[in-house]
Amino acid sequence: MQKAILFPSSVFSRFEVDESFLNEYDAVRANGDFRVALYDYEVFVRAGEVLLALCHDEEASVIYRGWMLTPEQYEAFFRELKRRGLLLVTAPEQYAACTCFRTCTRSSRTTRPKCS
Repeated sequence: MQKAILFPSSVFSRFEVDESFLNEYDAVRANGDFRVALYDYEVFVRAGEVLLALCHDEEASVIYRGWMLTPEQYEAFFRELKRRGLLLVTAPEQYAACTCFRTCTRSSRTTRPKCS
């Protein structure tokens, strides 16, 4: 199975990476261990439609590297990518647990260092 990292596309072009992620995108491409793909963040958050660019027809294990999504948005994103043969390595439950502040603080209370 192929490995890929999914970045948001530029608001000016679906076929170019969002400028905020350009350095990471270039580093991934230079490394060569992962393929890169782009998705249109704006279209997804506004209309719920997943538009991909630079995506290959092969199944892939995918790392999401993009702007924050609500847990509900991420779950819908996860399901649509899975339908297309792209499996995000972070399950919706894991994403929700790590991105919702209330959840993180509740589960981290026992692991935080104590102040002297």
